[in-house]
Amino acid sequence: MAVSATKLRAFAHVYEAETFSGAAQALGNSVPSVTQLIHALEKEYGVSLFVKSGRKLVPTPAADQLYPIAFDLRETEARAEKVLQNSRLGESGTLRVGIGNAYPGMAIIQKFLSAMPSVRVDVENGNWDRIMELFKTRQIDVGILPAVRDESTLQRVVCFEQRVVAVVSESHPLCGQSRISLADLKDQPLIFRSPGSSTQYQVDAALQTENLCFKPVVLSDSRDGVLEAVANGLGIGFVWEHSSFRSDNLHRIAIDELQNQIPEHAFAASNNASTLVQAFLNICASMRSISKSG
Repeated sequence: MAVSATKLRAFAHVYEAETFSGAAQALGNSVPSVTQLIHALEKEYGVSLFVKSGRKLVPTPAADQLYPIAFDLRETEARAEKVLQNSRLGESGTLRVGIGNAYPGMAIIQKFLSAMPSVRVDVENGNWDRIMELFKTRQIDVGILPAVRDESTLQRVVCFEQRVVAVVSESHPLCGQSRISLADLKDQPLIFRSPGSSTQYQVDAALQTENLCFKPVVLSDSRDGVLEAVANGLGIGFVWEHSSFRSDNLHRIAIDELQNQIPEHAFAASNNASTLVQAFLNICASMRSISKSG
């Protein structure tokens, strides 16, 4: 005989409230109704679940063993309700997302849309400063950027970690190298990102630490512009290691002074309890566990 979910739900509330009246209030039912459910459950299985002690109901050992199961059932029902709510809200829902790096940004969006196919995602691309400005002016709901500071106005999760690397064309003399130092780039034509780029911030900070000062031959306002310049043999560029899967005529090289893996954060306003935003952040958090296990 299957155990009634309604009775288990009532049992869990009685266990927590220690009174029939408290459980009835939590369930929105009458006291006689809750009492009847518990007595029926006890009668069906020939067990005693509670012993009256004063005004309280004291759980028996059988009740102590049953409660974790009943609790899990209630949690499962809550998760099921959330999934159904997500699906309902998603029929006409739109989530506005700003991303700095194509990866992990697009991979997260793909996973989100697989879970919630009725939602439309509007994507804004740009450097760190632009995405943050869009967020501050409420033109996007969620952002994905490297090294977002922990602030009380934000809720954030780490979805990935990566480092900045050098990128050269396959015809460049350094193409065969797997690792170089910043000092090796002296007198090399370099391609920098424009101010506001998280990539350039990492490069500039490392150069300053090493007391090096390099001037670029090309200044690009986008990652794609850097990659195109490199592919055309204009010099050495810098990118986040996994920010693009483009591989035509390009070779990535680790840099001694830029070995730290920098967290990529997904973030939203701390007071944004939107179902779509929370679902997106949950998927972002799961991406990190997948990348770590992989």
